[in-house]
Amino acid sequence: MPKQFIELGLFKRRKSDSDSIIVRVAKLSARLLALVSQIAIESESLKTSKFLSKLEQYRTQLDRATDSRTLEDTIEKCLALCQDYFRQAQGYLLERENEIKEVIDLLREALSTFTGEADTFNQRLLDSSVRFKRLVEIEDLRELKRQIAQEVNEFTRIVAEKRKRDQEVYAKMSKRFEVLQAKLRQTKQEVLLDPLTQIGNRRSMDHALKRAIQESKKPIILAILDIDDFKDINDIYGHQVGDQALVCVAGWLVANVRSGDFLARYGGDEFVVLITNTSLPQAEMRFRQLLANIAASQFRYQDGNEIRTVRLAVSCGLAEYLAGDTPDDLMRHADKGLYEAKKRGKNCLVTWRDAE
Repeated sequence: MPKQFIELGLFKRRKSDSDSIIVRVAKLSARLLALVSQIAIESESLKTSKFLSKLEQYRTQLDRATDSRTLEDTIEKCLALCQDYFRQAQGYLLERENEIKEVIDLLREALSTFTGEADTFNQRLLDSSVRFKRLVEIEDLRELKRQIAQEVNEFTRIVAEKRKRDQEVYAKMSKRFEVLQAKLRQTKQEVLLDPLTQIGNRRSMDHALKRAIQESKKPIILAILDIDDFKDINDIYGHQVGDQALVCVAGWLVANVRSGDFLARYGGDEFVVLITNTSLPQAEMRFRQLLANIAASQFRYQDGNEIRTVRLAVSCGLAEYLAGDTPDDLMRHADKGLYEAKKRGKNCLVTWRDAE
């Protein structure tokens, strides 16, 4: 670049250009964090919900970043958080891999043990049959009877020993299998349940929704519910009280949805209910009553030696599955209803068609 151009300032970067780049980088970083939150492994042992909550805070900071210092500081914190989390996640995945290996080893050992025992048993039976064949060479009747009785006793002993070893091996294998089964059951629970509320998580809801649409023989309604002003609860009372509020709302939902409905915490303060075999008007009536019940209830939490109460309210978006819809379509339609419910003043229900 010619020096005189620089001296004249013709190529000097304007402050507005710099600010624009900072904002664009911040927005891009926020989008990357959203991607990270999607690939995080849902596990209570990894404290994934806490990690996602912190990640969401950083995303908010990045969305508002307007200067390079804030941008750099937030990104550095994000990197440290993500590196620590995924280092732990690597160990978690290694444990799951070891569990699978343990299943394979147990099956291989069981096969090897019973095959080996069978071979030994067969060989002893073969030896006994050879001895029986030799008995025909004995001419003395009493000696023949004595040796026959001896072989029968030996044969009985062999069978009894085999039965005892089989029982011991089976008991040992069964005990190991039960321990392994318990570990795998716990792992499956971690994968499919939200660790905080102990209801379904995003992964389990995605699977349930996909399966329901594939079958799609009955009407399918999707409800997305979001706690109104939940950020204020965290800011005023703290995240620990916020977590208790989430558990409380989850309990209210469990008590009010049907046994055939599928309930999950989809993320943050958002809950999703998959309803089948119910018409849209019936679902609207049910969920309007549910919202009214929640608004009339009180969330109680302990503050030192005192019990305090907070009023909670929930907004809801409803959408009905239409032929040709994908799971993403149905989620997006219900989310539009929820967005419109928030715009209309919260603590209300809006269906997707009414929101259009």
